Amino acid sequence: MSNMFVSRAIHGALAVLAGGVIALTASAAATAGELTAKQAASLDALGIRVAVPTYVPPGFALEEVKTTPCATRVRRSASGTCSGGPDYFVRYHKGSSWFAMEGTGGGIGGTSLTYKTPVTTKAFGKVDLRFGAGPDGVGLAPSAAQMHAVQNELYCDWLGSGPFYHLIGERIAPDVMSKVLGSVTWLPGDR
Repeated sequence: MSNMFVSRAIHGALAVLAGGVIALTASAAATAGELTAKQAASLDALGIRVAVPTYVPPGFALEEVKTTPCATRVRRSASGTCSGGPDYFVRYHKGSSWFAMEGTGGGIGGTSLTYKTPVTTKAFGKVDLRFGAGPDGVGLAPSAAQMHAVQNELYCDWLGSGPFYHLIGERIAPDVMSKVLGSVTWLPGDR
């Protein structure tokens, strides 16, 4: 058992004891992308399925978790969405590099970066990771050197049919971002 895992497990257990929120066990919090039990409970309270990465690259740390619930007494679809959301944003950083998983009830646009590489995820199956400056939307296969080179912008296509999910990042190599994307799964205890 690695020291990082033990540290995350202890942190999760302390968050449960201190906050009185028992949304995740310590081990589940440790494997859900470094989320504390309180953060996981905030995400779960949105009433939609929440996708999060379980792989966090060495040196990256959870920076913020933002949630925007649907307004009180607003009509929701069968999948839990409403006209204004709900939305969430879970962001990790290391120096000037960052990546985030986000979910929204709607209002999304298309994706169109030059290169794309397929990644198999736990939650969504096969999806494309896109990156690279040049003619948008071409979808060229990247070289091995491009997969290891830090890119200014990377993201996957919008996933799902409502709510919609998206992994985005800056200043990360595609091979690292592929590992993050491949680890995306549903928050434990999700519907």
